Amino acid sequence: MRPYLKETQEVMSFIRNHILKKLLTLMAMVLEVPDEVVQATHAPGGSKTEYIRYMMCEPRPKEESEKYRDIFLSGHTDWGSWTFLFSQPIAALQVLDHTDGVYRWVQHQPNGLVINFGEALERLTGGLFKATIHRVVQPPVSQRHLRRIGVIYFARPADDVELRPLESSPLLKRLGRDKPMDDRVFCMADYLDARKHGWKRYEYDIDRPMDATKHSDFFAGEYPDPEGHKSLGKFDNVAREVYLPVLKAAN
Repeated sequence: MRPYLKETQEVMSFIRNHILKKLLTLMAMVLEVPDEVVQATHAPGGSKTEYIRYMMCEPRPKEESEKYRDIFLSGHTDWGSWTFLFSQPIAALQVLDHTDGVYRWVQHQPNGLVINFGEALERLTGGLFKATIHRVVQPPVSQRHLRRIGVIYFARPADDVELRPLESSPLLKRLGRDKPMDDRVFCMADYLDARKHGWKRYEYDIDRPMDATKHSDFFAGEYPDPEGHKSLGKFDNVAREVYLPVLKAAN
C-alpha cells in the first residue's frame, strides 16, 4: 500500500471536502442549526483516527465457513459518524431492516458509494440518525469462488468532540432527543478507547445463533494498545448483549 499513500490521501481528501461537508450541511438543515455548528464537529485535522481500510476476503473452504456461521464480518455498527464504502459487484454486504428485523442484501451500484451512519452520529443526534447495523456474509453460490475487495473510508468527529446531542438543535428538543443516550459521555477519542476494550458490545447476528460448541466469535480477543497508551479500562468482563431490534412501522 505504501506506493499508493498519496493517492489514498487524495481520495480521503475528496470525500471529506466534497461529500462529507455536504452531509454535514444536510445534517445542520435537519437539526435546524447553523451550518458552522455542525461543520465544527468535524473540523479539518481534528481527527487522528479517520482512515481508509482495504479489506480482502478470500474464498473460504466449507469447514471454515461453517465455523463462522457463513459470516466474514459479524453484525456490527461503526464507531464514527459516516462510513463510505465503494460499491462493488460481489454481493456480501447486508444491512438490518428495522421494519421487520431481517437482514437485506445491499445491491451493487456501479461507480456508487454506500454510506452508513455510525455510533458517533447517532449520539450527536440523540438517536435520531440510527447507526447502521450491517455485516459481511458468504457471497451467493455463483460468486463464492471470487475474491472480494472492500475499500472503506471511516469519517469521525474531531477527537475532543463530546458525543452528546447538539444542544442548539430546536428539533432534538421538540422530539425529546436532547439528552445523552448513555450514562457515561465520552469525547470521540475516549469513546474509541472504550469501544476497543469491550464497552457496549452486542450480538447482532440474531438470525444465526452462535453455538459455542462449534462456532467461533469473529471479534474474539482484544485490541492491542500502542506502547505508552493509557486506556480508560477494560470492559471485556461485561457479557455481550443480544440485540433485540425495536421495529418501526413501515410507511
